[in-house]
Amino acid sequence: MTNWSCDFGNIIIGTTLKKIFKFKNNGALALDLNFDTKNSKLMNYTISPENVSKMAPGDEVQVMITLATKKNMKYGKSKLVVPIEIKN
Repeated sequence: MTNWSCDFGNIIIGTTLKKIFKFKNNGALALDLNFDTKNSKLMNYTISPENVSKMAPGDEVQVMITLATKKNMKYGKSKLVVPIEIKN
């Protein structure tokens, strides 16, 4: 399984930060992407869209990951792993 990292850097408690990722279908068949967001929601991350259906060959989609920090969050590094199910 391949892993990618996204470093949000230092964030001030009580603020929101967004990152945008591009996914491209380099294959010959349409595919679906499904992001498992159970853990991300518990850690104040949101992923939009959570699902992408029938992505045609050559198509690209942008996915936004948002981290909304809260005043009661712990200081220091946080790590989130989001499984992505790919079907064709």
